[in-house]
Amino acid sequence: FALAATAVLQIASGALSNQQILEEKTVAGWVAENQTALLYLMTREQRAVRQQGESDMAGSRWYWRTTPLSTGNALLQAVDIEVSLHEDFSSVIQSRRAWFSAVGGQQ
Repeated sequence: FALAATAVLQIASGALSNQQILEEKTVAGWVAENQTALLYLMTREQRAVRQQGESDMAGSRWYWRTTPLSTGNALLQAVDIEVSLHEDFSSVIQSRRAWFSAVGGQQ
């Protein structure tokens, strides 16, 4: 019986851990999406500057930063967005790259 009870506890513990990881990735994705939307509203010059900040969402403080990248193409801009629960970004939960046209519309 003790062996079966231990196995059940391990499975339940693993399920809770996986649920927490999934929740963190989901909320971090929302933070990254919000930053992507804000980047689309910026001018080309504003997007070309590294930025960082924090957002409160789902009961946690999330830290985000944007890093502009060189694309080698004057018509395209790329910006990396990283989201972490740690101010020093020791563990990045969500990372994505957003692409922007450097001509037309919001420049």
